[in-house]
Amino acid sequence: MFAENANGREVAQRRDDWDAKSAERLAAAHDGAGAFVQTYTDKDVRNTFMLEVVRAPAPFPPYVPYSDPKDLGMERPLEELRTFGDVGCLVRNDPAQSYLTSCLRTNANLTVQISHVSGDLAQDPAEVAGLVDKAWQELA
Repeated sequence: MFAENANGREVAQRRDDWDAKSAERLAAAHDGAGAFVQTYTDKDVRNTFMLEVVRAPAPFPPYVPYSDPKDLGMERPLEELRTFGDVGCLVRNDPAQSYLTSCLRTNANLTVQISHVSGDLAQDPAEVAGLVDKAWQELA
């Protein structure tokens, strides 16, 4: 879709540049470990996500701040961890909706994370966890 016109190609090139700079930052945050960042979108540009891969471990399960849903008058805490096999997903629960913030899988040598999820995909942590597992299988 982006390749169909000059403006689309410009946006795609900018995104590629940002992903490369993000990969540099990810590597630097892990003492120079090999890193890769790539933003993906579907054909209709309705769903996007950022795949972040680094050849280093990350804390697992991911940290989630505590909140008491009863104090807030909610059914669920503001943020919670949901696990799908070896993948931990952070979900933000607002009064109107819940949405994914990130999903992560890690071991001593590799971390695969999907973040910056938008569109309907942000409503489906299980699907995003599946994408993390798919990337993990390709890279492990």
